[in-house]
Parts: sequence; structure tokens; C-alpha cells
Amino acid sequence: TNQLQKRQQAVNVLKNWPMKYWQAINPMSIKDVFHSPEITIGELKREKGTTWIRAIMVKVLNSFIQAYSTSSTMNQIQVADTINLIMEEYPYYTFEDFKVFFKMVKKGYFGESYGRIDGPIILNWMRRYDMCRVQEAEEMSIEECNSYKGPPSTKKMEGCITYVEYQTLKKKASNGNKEDIELLKTPA
Repeated sequence: TNQLQKRQQAVNVLKNWPMKYWQAINPMSIKDVFHSPEITIGELKREKGTTWIRAIMVKVLNSFIQAYSTSSTMNQIQVADTINLIMEEYPYYTFEDFKVFFKMVKKGYFGESYGRIDGPIILNWMRRYDMCRVQEAEEMSIEECNSYKGPPSTKKMEGCITYVEYQTLKKKASNGNKEDIELLKTPA
């Protein structure tokens, strides 16, 4: 229930003060994204409306574009078009995703912009981010699965053999080895 309460608090702040929420969050990695309250832009679009989420996304994207300081900047139509495409392609992204994505872009993880930022460049970077995100999700899933398994047993059970050992034994027995023939017999 603690996790549910945290999520509800995050939802309330995000819905009432979205830019304060944006400024307050500081995920450092994609793993942090998966440990944050998963409030997707698709969910916000359904609850608050398309116009509301677009307005927030315009502020978020414009703050990134301004911080990036390029010689060629995007106009309002390009920003709106890019946001529509992002919302269409990545409705499962959270604000934490965008924070981590913008940090990674600024650090050069997805290549250089060569003094220009536009929709196709941003969407290309997002595809690369999405691949990183999928890989991290897979790794976290494997880690979680492995945490449910006990440590691998190195102790061999008395009287048991592996399948490979059985196949070797069977082959020797088929060649007439009496000892191996006896070992293959079912105990009485």
C-alpha cells in the first residue's frame, strides 16, 4: 500500500502542478524510470485530455530545445507535430522517461545533432532510447526471475547421474560392457 500511496501522491502533483512535478523529478538512469510511479502520458491523455498533455509536452520539449542551444531551432508547428508523433509512438512513456532521455541526449549517448534539432532527429534519438529501455527492462526481468530461484546446487545427489552420463552408460552397455548392463537394470 505504501507504493500505491506514493503513486497516488505523484498522480495528484502531476495532475495539479505538472511543471513542478517535472522540475522535482530527477531519475538518473533508465532503471530509475522503472522504479518511479508509472504514470504514462497515455494515461494522462485519457484522464486530463489531449489538449492538457500536449500543453505540458510543449513546455517540456521547448525547455529541452532551449537548453540544447542550437543554431537551428524548431518552430511551434514542428514542436506540435513532433509531440503528436511522440504521443502516438510512445504512449507508455512517463515524465521520468523524458527526463532520462533528455539527459542522455545532452550527454551525447545517441550521437551529435550538428547544430540542428528537429522532429526527425528527436524521434531517431527516441528510437535509440527505446531500444536501451527495452534492454534494461529485459535485464531487470531476468534479475527478478533469478531472485526467485535458489542458488544452483553443486551437490550431486547420491545414486543419480546426469542425462549425458546416462547416454554414455547406455552406449557402453550396448557395446556389451557387463558392468554397465548391470547398472542399467531396474532395482528389484
